[in-house]
Amino acid sequence: MADLADRGQIILIAAFALAVTFIALALVVNAAIFTENLASRGETAGSDDALLVRHGVEDAVERAVVQANTYNASSESALEDSVDASIANVSRSVTRQQSVSGRVVTVSGPTYTQGTQIVDTAPGGSNFTSAVPTDNWTVATNVNARAYTMTIHDANTAGGANFGGPTTDEFRLNVTDGSDTWRVNVTERASGDVAVGVKEFGGEAGVCTASPTGGTVEIDLTGGRVGGQPCAPLAFAEGVSSSYDIEYDNGQLVRGNYSLVVDRDGYTNLNLISLFGSDDPATRQGIYAVRVTYRYDGASITYETEVRAAPGEPA
Repeated sequence: MADLADRGQIILIAAFALAVTFIALALVVNAAIFTENLASRGETAGSDDALLVRHGVEDAVERAVVQANTYNASSESALEDSVDASIANVSRSVTRQQSVSGRVVTVSGPTYTQGTQIVDTAPGGSNFTSAVPTDNWTVATNVNARAYTMTIHDANTAGGANFGGPTTDEFRLNVTDGSDTWRVNVTERASGDVAVGVKEFGGEAGVCTASPTGGTVEIDLTGGRVGGQPCAPLAFAEGVSSSYDIEYDNGQLVRGNYSLVVDRDGYTNLNLISLFGSDDPATRQGIYAVRVTYRYDGASITYETEVRAAPGEPA
């Protein structure tokens, strides 16, 4: 009887241990599902605030990256020190704000994807030719780009925004993976408006126009805007595989400035002058992306996730 009782106890203990294991596993699975779905659901108490604070943190880190690339691009360490300091300030600020309501928020562990800024910042604008100079040239190879903008002062009026004219009549930007090409041309109409035509692999996507403001028109290539207004056809690199080449044709037919950030650290080629400020185009160090860990501890919710900031990256 003693042996039977002992075996019974062992069975009970084993059953209890197995039950605890199943409960723990269920908690882990539920926590994973909760974390995955938190971004799309506001049903759990505190989840709306957790997501709201997260978006604020992401915006702040993006601003820190832009500021560092603009003012602290002398070296990788200078860039990272600038963003580190900004993230520390963001973490302290949001912690103080949320602690009033009994919540704890931390932002930690920045990790960096270093890249290269390619710019033409000539006062009053310059032709979009290479440093050689060459009219038809490759800006970058095997890259992904973000924050790609152009400021157009003048463009050729002989071309056609619908790609109807000869290829020698208009400035063209080509984004190609070797098989598919996404293309933009920039021309100026008789009215003075700047026309931006977009052509994807397989056909034309459309044209957007804008009147100059202060003598220039801004084109946000990766943000899909012309003259500050949304341009639906302007879906950057649509249909082109990741890691592509960026090319300019007829750079002499447009005058202005441009800027982009690519995801290759220390990138340069013979068409670019690597010493920033000596001429245009030029390159300088830049941060492509930053990842931080965001954690939110509230009365009824704990939420932790990675936040990636790459301002101006195409959707």
